[in-house]
Amino acid sequence: MCFIAAPVLAALQLATAVGGALVAYQGQRNVAKGQELQNLLARNTFDQEEALGQQDLARQRQEEYEHQADEVNKYAASARRDQATFDALLGESGEGNTAQRRLSVLGITQGQDFATLTSNANRVNSEAGYQSAALTTQRNQKVASLRAPDKVSGFGTALTIAGHGLTYAKTMQSLKKSGMG
Repeated sequence: MCFIAAPVLAALQLATAVGGALVAYQGQRNVAKGQELQNLLARNTFDQEEALGQQDLARQRQEEYEHQADEVNKYAASARRDQATFDALLGESGEGNTAQRRLSVLGITQGQDFATLTSNANRVNSEAGYQSAALTTQRNQKVASLRAPDKVSGFGTALTIAGHGLTYAKTMQSLKKSGMG
């Protein structure tokens, strides 16, 4: 009875060890797949956050463009009124050279005001561009910070199984030498 039990026990040990190695391998694969799925979900979340940020930024830009256009239109209407008032006063007073100087000063002031409006619009546009780039950079940094799943190799599992096979073979040889196998 002892002669049969030893080889069966060795075979059971081998089967248990191989089964354990295969279960461990499958567990590692499941963990890696879970990590890949988490990374995919996180990447999608980051993409959605950036898209919403870009949409919000585009809406803000549109509102700012409309506000700038309204300012320029109001300023242009005011400049036309000022010019008309000045022209009417010149026609009544007929001051000549002094009037021309005042007209030049009015033109310079209007030019400076318009340049300020244009400069403000350019500044807002530049800031929007920087904000857009910042949103993209934040998204890229978040994606880059995701931990890549561990590579699962069947090679290590195969080596483990081979090691258990060698142990089984040595056990069987020992049993044959001792006359039990």
